[in-house]
Amino acid sequence: MTAAEDLRDTLAATLRGAPFVESPDLLAAAEYHGTGPLILSLTGAGGLKAQARARSMWELRHLHVVARLLAAFDAGGVQAVVIKGTALAYDLYDDAALRPRGDTDILIPPDHLPQARAVLAAQGFRLTYEEEVPDGYTQEAWTFTPPEGGHSHDIDLHWQAFNGASLAGLIPVDEAMAEAVPLPRLAPVARALSRPHGLLHSCVHRAQHILSPYFVGGEAHYGGDRLIWLCDIDRLARALTAAEWQSFATRAAARGIGPVCAGALHEAARLLDTPLPEGPMARLAAAPPGPVARYLGSHDRRSRALADLRASGARGRSRLAYLRGRLFPPAAAMRSQYPRSRLPLAVLYLRRLLRFARGAGL
Repeated sequence: MTAAEDLRDTLAATLRGAPFVESPDLLAAAEYHGTGPLILSLTGAGGLKAQARARSMWELRHLHVVARLLAAFDAGGVQAVVIKGTALAYDLYDDAALRPRGDTDILIPPDHLPQARAVLAAQGFRLTYEEEVPDGYTQEAWTFTPPEGGHSHDIDLHWQAFNGASLAGLIPVDEAMAEAVPLPRLAPVARALSRPHGLLHSCVHRAQHILSPYFVGGEAHYGGDRLIWLCDIDRLARALTAAEWQSFATRAAARGIGPVCAGALHEAARLLDTPLPEGPMARLAAAPPGPVARYLGSHDRRSRALADLRASGARGRSRLAYLRGRLFPPAAAMRSQYPRSRLPLAVLYLRRLLRFARGAGL
């Protein structure tokens, strides 16, 4: 076991009720794993108080910004479903500030994109990346900076539940919209993914990050080992009704990701004592891996990119545009991936291409 895995397992033990003995390494690990506020709520650890206090202040301001935006979407006829961290924070955590995150992800139907962009602009948001969204992307980032100053607030606008053509059919947008459920703690008009969809999304999201980067403290990381994602999976698993478990397992098996979901759930059970029902877990275990499971299990970025290219249906010039969009994202996106680098953009793009050539994460 590596030192990082040992720290993760120690944090998981604390979440299960074990004593928490503060150390600089453990406090840093709690921040990386997104579990600082949760551990503070259980232990009162002094070294986590400043971090949690800052999170609470951000949460109050972010709630106001997001609630106002969702009301504007509703008034403008934009169907919107909150997904990922913010949806889970306001559904499964007693205090939304216990579920750290850097933005709010919102899913809309693709044909609502023009109206959604108009509403965002009218609400004072601006595109984080001023360049046009490249071919092959199914989300874009918007930022709101309060006129009085202070921290900005980011919205990731999605018109597909997952970024990647190979994953398009896992949670179709029309299915997500039809089965969305109210999220009144966030806003009167707020809706979130159903819990079966939420669990499926959380399991796949964890697997995506084997090769897709995520950022903590301005640094890019790869891998599916963040403990807060397993906390989400644990809470969703505990919240599902018997009927919802059947719905989740049936869809995961039918869509070829039974092994992906089973793996995430077993890891949650190992670290957090997540209770797993026998029937649905047996269905997941018996389901053969489909193309999507093989895609998510690949540690070769080139294989994923080629699979996405085939799934996109692009041909000729469209195929070249798709590849260009994946390999050369907007300049601002590159700068956000390397926030501490002063290297010229050309060097950063070269580094990205070299990682791709080696089959590593971009």
